[in-house]
Amino acid sequence: MSEDTEREYADNRESAEVLGWSPELWSMPADEYGDELTEQVKAFQLAEGIEASGIVDAVTYNRLLQWLAGWFWEDPDPAEVADPPAMTDNLLIDGKLCPIDWPRVVTAGEEGAFVVERTYEKKNGKTGTRFKNRTGGLDSICRVGVHWTGTRSIQHSWRASWSQKRSVSTHLEIDWDGTIYQLIDLAKRAYHYGIGWFNDTSIGVDLTNPVALNKTAEANKQLVKLGQPKRPVLSGFYFKRWNPGMFLGATDAQREALRALMKALHVHLGIPMTAPLDDPEHPERIVPVKGYKGAIKRGTKANKALMPPGWYHHCQGRSNRWDHLGLYLTGELQLAKAV
Repeated sequence: MSEDTEREYADNRESAEVLGWSPELWSMPADEYGDELTEQVKAFQLAEGIEASGIVDAVTYNRLLQWLAGWFWEDPDPAEVADPPAMTDNLLIDGKLCPIDWPRVVTAGEEGAFVVERTYEKKNGKTGTRFKNRTGGLDSICRVGVHWTGTRSIQHSWRASWSQKRSVSTHLEIDWDGTIYQLIDLAKRAYHYGIGWFNDTSIGVDLTNPVALNKTAEANKQLVKLGQPKRPVLSGFYFKRWNPGMFLGATDAQREALRALMKALHVHLGIPMTAPLDDPEHPERIVPVKGYKGAIKRGTKANKALMPPGWYHHCQGRSNRWDHLGLYLTGELQLAKAV
């Protein structure tokens, strides 16, 4: 064990004693202060825009308490009850409208669309580039990265992630009612996966979901108040060897929209309808790329060979993520082929 790792374990034990928390708060055994707790803390810190130290300091602890208490269920923004956006059945690819067998698509540039701008605002008042042209053009696109948002609606996602306040971006978000919102032309490169070469060869697809880890009943009550259906409560999934407990899954409408998207991306971009890292014998076990520690960052042939063309959960390429939404991608792809 390295000195840095020993220090992380010791710091978290001391933090637990001082602040009064337990690893059970992170759905871990009470005596678990090892690598799995550190990775879970880092994932939460990254999602919340906190320095990903893996150590539960006061800021991280307070933010977790707010998150568990449902701080994100503030009153609906006026934008959330505005007139519905214009619907179409097309995706925007390299400036051209390409058909998709799904009637609920808000294409980038259409009335009511949310469009991610090329630049974003930094804290120091300067601007940065959120997406770029792909170095290999359309021919380089051969992967899809699937994520969840941690939010309850596209409007909430816009305020939390896709507006000009943060550097992250995605191509498509599937809202709770199955509406597909396209935020960026698919010919452009979005920053969604955290691995440069993967971003340059992939499409980012986010599914709107508050997740509500172990607070599923409370979250579903709030969703019903907002006029949304209850989400399925999932459990029994494993990320590496960690069981996150109960969390909210995708709605039926989201899954139907995702299947339509799977077919459309295969037709227009040739993305294989396969999920190379899925385990067909144990679909509840979500594992990262075999044999690597940390994120795969370099664009070497060996690293790319570990992630051949196809569909991936975010957590399958990043060790500090666990977003998989309880979706068995291979099963969804098989259903999409059958339609």
